[in-house]
Amino acid sequence: MQIEFTSSVVRFRLHHLAAVRGTIVEIAKDKGFEVGYLHYVFCNTTSILKLNRKYLGHDYSTDIITFPYTEENVLFSDIYICVPQVERNARELGVPLSDEILRVVFHGVLHLVGYDDHTQWELERIRAAEDRYVSSCKAKINGR
Repeated sequence: MQIEFTSSVVRFRLHHLAAVRGTIVEIAKDKGFEVGYLHYVFCNTTSILKLNRKYLGHDYSTDIITFPYTEENVLFSDIYICVPQVERNARELGVPLSDEILRVVFHGVLHLVGYDDHTQWELERIRAAEDRYVSSCKAKINGR
């Protein structure tokens, strides 16, 4: 099991790595998966826009793109997170950047274990799961 976090063309450092990794493993186990290799790349708007255009045919920025390579019940993925977009989301939602980053990190894993966000019902379901796992991670950070 390996979970890596790197930054590409942005200065960003994720804090509380043990708690974040523990929560990622928790999500996987809760849904009947195990973590093989997950590589998170924190990037800028230009990078995410290029990825959106090249691989998804979208001509706009998103907060996350998840490339799944999962084999059976073992998770493998490259996950790109656009830090400037997450910062905008946090401002618009009136939440701390640290909470929004966690939400997006867990959003990627939830996609890998079968969650989607194309319909209103799916969106509500994935948001509820994100909230649950952000709370779980914060409890780990606070030693609860």
